[in-house]
Amino acid sequence: HAPDFQHLPENLCFDEFKSVKHVTNKMSFIFCDAATRKIIDILPNRLQKTLRDYFSIYSLKARVAFMKKLFGTDYEKMKDYRKLKSYWRSMLKSATHLNYQDYSYQRLFKKPMPETEIVDYLLSLDPTLKAIY
Repeated sequence: HAPDFQHLPENLCFDEFKSVKHVTNKMSFIFCDAATRKIIDILPNRLQKTLRDYFSIYSLKARVAFMKKLFGTDYEKMKDYRKLKSYWRSMLKSATHLNYQDYSYQRLFKKPMPETEIVDYLLSLDPTLKAIY
């Protein structure tokens, strides 16, 4: 059956599995609707390019609706999440090992910043995280 590229289910389940020998990569990607347990599609590999190309086939309306369900209408929250995912390694460093002198352009902040300012920003996102750090 062909997938409906105008609609994405509210909840997705996905996994990778060892596929048949004629597939170019060893692992394939499968995903299904979590509510109905029906398989939506199986992709020949799990490469990021393949996944991006595949999901870009879905209508913009379907992708935006899915993102709104995932993050609500708070796009700032989504941006903060991306920053945290991108700069988590800096938070593992001791404060004495953070670079506070060298400014380098940070694309997610859209300006040059030292490592200490990035960590300060990330810590300002959550009081619990700040207390633990």
